[in-house]
Amino acid sequence: MGEEEINNRSTLLNELLKDDKSHLPWFIREPLEISERYTDFVLNFLMRKRKGIGKIDRLVLQKNGINFSVDYFFEKENSINFGYVDVIKKTDKYLILKINENGLWKYSNNCVKYKIYVPTFFTRFRITVFTIFRKIVSALFITFPNKLKIFTDSGIYKLILFLIAVITFILKWDEIKNFIHRITE
Repeated sequence: MGEEEINNRSTLLNELLKDDKSHLPWFIREPLEISERYTDFVLNFLMRKRKGIGKIDRLVLQKNGINFSVDYFFEKENSINFGYVDVIKKTDKYLILKINENGLWKYSNNCVKYKIYVPTFFTRFRITVFTIFRKIVSALFITFPNKLKIFTDSGIYKLILFLIAVITFILKWDEIKNFIHRITE
């Protein structure tokens, strides 16, 4: 089997795999195209990694313009279902995937190539610091004043202030009595 015959067969195979979906109605065609794009995104992302192993989380999806949760994204894409990638670890927040031989073949033969943005360690650190800073500022300037206002409007606060005044009056009674005697003399 010559090299030219192999190339012709792979070209024919690529044409067969790239079904023309123009005859389908939009409500069927659109989810299929989106699913293909997301599958291509996963394959491009894993091929960009050194050993074909990568962690896909919410930040990776956001950096690449996909504003879904990780679970919803993996419901829509088909790389796991079609066996292009193997799941190494799965949590609610991220998936660690490894591309396998089927995925390598799909990537090299009929996968649209995308430029993938991968967040760096500095980006993740910066987002973490800003998140902590935002929570502290929110607690100091929003939550704490609101809780303080609710507490000062409550009856317990007014009772405590009244008891402080009464206790102070009782403790200072001797001084008040001496002051009244000096004035009246």
